[in-house]
Amino acid sequence: MLAYQKLLVILHCFLLLMPDTAPKILFLAAHVQPFLLAGINMLVKEYDARVLVVCRPVSSIAPNQLSESKNLTFLIKEDNIGEIEKRIFQFDADVVWAAGWMDKTYLKWAKRYRQMGKPTVMAMDTQWKGHFRQYVNLVLAPFRLGPVYTHAWVPGFKQKIYAEKLGFKNSQILSGLLTPDVELFSRAYHANNEAKQNVYPKALLYIGELQPHKFGNLLLAFTSLSEEERNGWQLIVIGKGPLETHPGMKNAGIDYRGFLQQTELVRVFEEAGVFCLTSSNEAWGTVIQEAAAAGMPLLISKQCGAHYSMLKDGHNGMLCDGESVTDIKDKIKKMTALPVSGLLTMGERSHELGIATNPQMWAATLMSVIKNN
Repeated sequence: MLAYQKLLVILHCFLLLMPDTAPKILFLAAHVQPFLLAGINMLVKEYDARVLVVCRPVSSIAPNQLSESKNLTFLIKEDNIGEIEKRIFQFDADVVWAAGWMDKTYLKWAKRYRQMGKPTVMAMDTQWKGHFRQYVNLVLAPFRLGPVYTHAWVPGFKQKIYAEKLGFKNSQILSGLLTPDVELFSRAYHANNEAKQNVYPKALLYIGELQPHKFGNLLLAFTSLSEEERNGWQLIVIGKGPLETHPGMKNAGIDYRGFLQQTELVRVFEEAGVFCLTSSNEAWGTVIQEAAAAGMPLLISKQCGAHYSMLKDGHNGMLCDGESVTDIKDKIKKMTALPVSGLLTMGERSHELGIATNPQMWAATLMSVIKNN
């Protein structure tokens, strides 16, 4: 028995002396969103990655829960910046993921890591629209972004166009940035499909911040419908923001439930028949893929970047103009007038589109940057 114990001690010492091969990944985030948590959790699960996240304090509008683990640590950016800087360079990450180019402190840290020969990935969801300010960014990019980032990670083709114009080569541009926990919402589809075949829920569903550009026109469109035009349909609203106190929120057809965590959202999809995101300005809209994976027919504005990959007009939902209350109202009436069989078919098609990308693919994308460095 004594010899066996000595062997265990020797083995333990040997393991301590072995080099640590677990990948170390640094995230310089704004507010941590569910898609990022889903990807990080997959990195820890599939690759035993050690992850350090620097982020802003949890938003009061979207208070997503942050849970640490043995391999996952959060540093809140409002704390001592000098101490955070010391810790992130002691961490000696293999790759750095950073949110855009607006935070000068993040740019400084990412640049220093690049000078150390480490890959640095810029996450960007801004669509190319050809605005004056975007052309100014193109002029500044070789000086501001060129020395900082080795890669750009984008969600869709409109963002890829912008990344190319900023000077990133095709080999430096990664796709599938905003990929949610598809498995979670896919389970909702399979759990609810049979019940919806029996009794289809007459409820539109909105999930997101209650900001004028995101929710304002949908609120106006729905509340302008007569009882006859609604035909028994209601609007379930999930989220927080300034429009919470709008008079229209007291409408009898609106069921307002405040902010819900991801696991709570899954249950709401059981009660809803059509998902709506009709923003007048929306860079992407990750919630669209969540709803699609959950098997929801979609009513989405052409201003939402995610509609290019998650919505085929007339196939799994309808496209509207987010700047037009009249058009949103017209599309609501058309969607809610569809037969149950048509809505069920749209939901099935949405599910197929929604599960096309997943956190496993997201994690593999980031790991490929380390492997190819």
